[in-house]
Amino acid sequence: MYTRKSSLEIHGVPERRTEDLDDVVIKVAEYAGVEIEEDDIDIVHRLPFKLNGIRPILVKFQSHKVKSQLYFARRKLKGTVWDSELLDGADQIYINENLTAPKRKLFAETRKRARLNKWYNVWTVDGKIFISKEKGDRAIKISCYSDLENTFI
Repeated sequence: MYTRKSSLEIHGVPERRTEDLDDVVIKVAEYAGVEIEEDDIDIVHRLPFKLNGIRPILVKFQSHKVKSQLYFARRKLKGTVWDSELLDGADQIYINENLTAPKRKLFAETRKRARLNKWYNVWTVDGKIFISKEKGDRAIKISCYSDLENTFI
């Protein structure tokens, strides 16, 4: 078991019989405009569960700084055309923080309620959930379900 603070999940990368996940992570980072070297990666493997038939990649970086650089650059991946052999067959690749199961449920519920109430954005930073009603509004931290209830009264 290792800390989630320096870990990210990469979703949407098709599995290959023989794959070098270090190279895949480096290539995804390159598309996001972040330079990562093999030495920046501590551990990388596929998670056992499948989402849309593709198992996500879990990568733990040597430093929180490298993880943050890639996480904050993830938006650059939106709409990317993957012309790399390593990523061939990928439709949309996206990057999430590696949340605990309870935090993942709270995040999903927060996103659901935000959509229903037409709130602007829901996101995580270092495992903490934030929400804003409109662009430019101050972020509200959601730590538990009672925060969620109080926010959407």
